Amino acid sequence: MIDGTILGILTWFSMMFSYRHFPIWIRNYMLRHPVMTDVIATSICFFFLCSISSSLTAVAASVVCGLLVNMTLVIAIQIGEFNARTKLVADSIRGKQTATC
Repeated sequence: MIDGTILGILTWFSMMFSYRHFPIWIRNYMLRHPVMTDVIATSICFFFLCSISSSLTAVAASVVCGLLVNMTLVIAIQIGEFNARTKLVADSIRGKQTATC
C-alpha cells in the first residue's frame, strides 16, 4: 500500500506539471467541469499504471492520484472564486463598472 501511495503521489506531480503546459482554454474547461476532469484523470492514470503492472499497487496508485486530482481541483476552484470576488469588490470600490453574468 505504501508503494501505491508513493506511486500515486508521483503520478499526481506529473499531472500537475503537465497541466501547466496545457493551453488556457483546456485549463478553463478543466476548472469549469471538475467531475469530468476527475473521471478522465483517474481513468488515464488507471489505464497507464495497469498497463505497466496489473497489480493492487497500480490500483491503489490510481485511487490516490484521483483523490489528489480532486482535492487540487477543489482548491483551484475555491482560489479562483475568491480572486474573482475580490476583483469585483475592488472594482466596485474604485467605481468601475463590471459586467457580471
